[in-house]
Amino acid sequence: MVKANYKQASAERLEVFFHYKKTVLTGFQEVVTSLKRIENLEIVSNLKEEEVGALQEAVAASKDLFIAGMASYLEVVMAKKCAGSRVGTFGYQKRAVLLDD
Repeated sequence: MVKANYKQASAERLEVFFHYKKTVLTGFQEVVTSLKRIENLEIVSNLKEEEVGALQEAVAASKDLFIAGMASYLEVVMAKKCAGSRVGTFGYQKRAVLLDD
């Protein structure tokens, strides 16, 4: 009887230990995943900033072309609209990524 109780206690102790190991591993994986998500967000953020800069240059160029009479007002408005929509879309995407569990 004592031997059986000892074996049962040993088995329960191993079960608790493996559950603990699994919990620690899961926590570590969650932290690594979150850090990777933040790293990827920084990369995307840098690329989007470059894109916004290029779009702002396009808006400035379209204004210059309009002033020179080589572009219509519609082209200037469309360039501004494109630049504005990109900035707004990225802000929404960034928020969604940060709030994602």
